[in-house]
Amino acid sequence: MRYPGLLLVVVILLAGCGYTMVNKSVLPFRSITVESVQNRTFEPGLQDTFIRVFTEEALSRGLKVDKQGDVRLSVIFTRYSLQTVSIRNDLSAEYRVRIKADITAEGPGERRWEKKGFESEFLETFSASGSIEEVQAKREIANEKALRDLSRRLLILITYGEAGS
Repeated sequence: MRYPGLLLVVVILLAGCGYTMVNKSVLPFRSITVESVQNRTFEPGLQDTFIRVFTEEALSRGLKVDKQGDVRLSVIFTRYSLQTVSIRNDLSAEYRVRIKADITAEGPGERRWEKKGFESEFLETFSASGSIEEVQAKREIANEKALRDLSRRLLILITYGEAGS
């Protein structure tokens, strides 16, 4: 081996970076039931996209989504807004998607989580350039990204008990 000292430095850095592999056996539960998802906004289809991306995120973390889950989840989408991020020639050139939801989850051992106004931590933006179809496609992609981040934060909340506000 050419640089044994370099290997030692890399191992030390990786050991202290905070990332760890989590075995499914240490999770506080193994499955989730999505009892209800209500969309009280004027943006159609949020509930369907949320169920799909939430299921994908749960499965990627080793959690099953089924009708007899250890955790019961209810989601109410309360706010959907498009905010202008930039303007070009007196027209909106870029938008930010904001999705807020009220979350209720009940789990094993009388655990309960309730969050009002839960939303993505990241700015999900899209460009308003191109045809109407292209802009709509970009908007749907931004919606999915915002819902995916919201799903990830929700899984962190119910798995580890924290996720910011």
